[in-house]
Amino acid sequence: MKKPYLYIFPGMIFGLFLSKAEFSNYDLFMEMFLFNDLRLLWTMLVAIGVATVSMTLLKRLKLTSLSGEPVQAKTKPLHRGTLIGGLIFGLGWGMSGA
Repeated sequence: MKKPYLYIFPGMIFGLFLSKAEFSNYDLFMEMFLFNDLRLLWTMLVAIGVATVSMTLLKRLKLTSLSGEPVQAKTKPLHRGTLIGGLIFGLGWGMSGA
């Protein structure tokens, strides 16, 4: 990452969109987990779908990243540290009421 400042503005815009979609609203998350209001779930599923289609198109059209490198999605192996980290993150998230 040669020019990290290029990512600050898009990150801020992404955060704004998450905030506007109420991804920071505790009550809405509780409603989602209780299956009373599924707006956040549908938003996540649509985002995953858009990202999947976008990555597929980028690969098929052989477009490059901003640095000129080919677009790649590398899979990383699942190991014990990942599972333990995910468990700790989930427990902390749940205990904090996030």
